Amino acid sequence: MSVSPTYPLVGRSTTLIAASQRNEAIVQWGNPTTLEDLTQIFLDHLNSKIPTTPFSPSPLSPESLTILSHLEKLTKRGWWTVGSQPAVDGASSSDSVVGWGPRSGYVFQKCFVEFFCEEADVEVIEKRIRAHGNGWVHYFACSSEVRAVSSISDAGC
Repeated sequence: MSVSPTYPLVGRSTTLIAASQRNEAIVQWGNPTTLEDLTQIFLDHLNSKIPTTPFSPSPLSPESLTILSHLEKLTKRGWWTVGSQPAVDGASSSDSVVGWGPRSGYVFQKCFVEFFCEEADVEVIEKRIRAHGNGWVHYFACSSEVRAVSSISDAGC
C-alpha cells in the first residue's frame, strides 16, 4: 500500500459506485443530463461543495488546493480534472501539505494533471506542446476506442 498523499488508495480495493451506493450518488451528484451539469459536478468537487465525483472517491487533497485556480480553469473549459499534483522541489518530508515518507527526508515530485476532454481538444493540446513545450511538457492521451497518443517515443524521453 502506498504512503504517498498523491496515491492514497494504491493497494486498496476501490469501486467507483457500488449498487448499494446508487441513492447516495444521486443525492450527491443529481442526474446530470448536459455537459454543463457534469462540469458543475467537477467544479463543486474542486470547491469542496461535494466530497467525491464518479472518478475521485475522496475530497480534494490539501496538496491539490495549491493549484486550485489552474484546476478550475481547466474544468471550466470542460476538461474535467480527475487527478493532479503540484511540482515540489525539495520540501521537507514533514511538510504539513506535501510531506510524506521518512523523517528528515525531502519531497521532489513532478507536476501533472489528468483530465477528460474532447478529441479535438487533444489535437490542439498536441500542437501547442509541440510548438511551445520545449521538451518540458509531455502528454499521454487515450480515447474510449483505445486510441493512444503520446509525446514520449517508444525509446523514452
